[in-house]
Amino acid sequence: MNSDLLSTLALTFKARGAKPAGGVDLATLQGFEAQHGVNMPDELRAYFLTVNGMVDSNGDSELYLFLPLKDLRPRSETPGLPSGRNDRLFIIVDYMISSWFYAIDLNEGPTWGAVFWDVGPDDLHLQWPSFAEFITDYIRHPDGLLR
Repeated sequence: MNSDLLSTLALTFKARGAKPAGGVDLATLQGFEAQHGVNMPDELRAYFLTVNGMVDSNGDSELYLFLPLKDLRPRSETPGLPSGRNDRLFIIVDYMISSWFYAIDLNEGPTWGAVFWDVGPDDLHLQWPSFAEFITDYIRHPDGLLR
């Protein structure tokens, strides 16, 4: 992911009333990957090393909360969602205080790095083939994420 897109994302957070958390160090990122047995796509690694989600637990003015790495969790560990399934999907954005979620696939398979719209226990939709495309849609028109 290019640095211009990440800079624009951080500015968009601020414009929408949220503060970027600020990047994590490489050792923290590698520790997360080792703990969960995943490898992040390069664009997601760049995002966590520079922006790393939002500080405010309320999210932005549109009610999107981009989770920092310390709060990233598998979908299977999210209250109200099925446990033991989709362990490689990680909730990366919470919308409207857990009304629904956006999850990224960290399983090195055909949808690795894709972002899903996660509406409920059995209502999961592949929406963006990459995190960069998800971010681009968020920057351009957050209401477009409400698919």
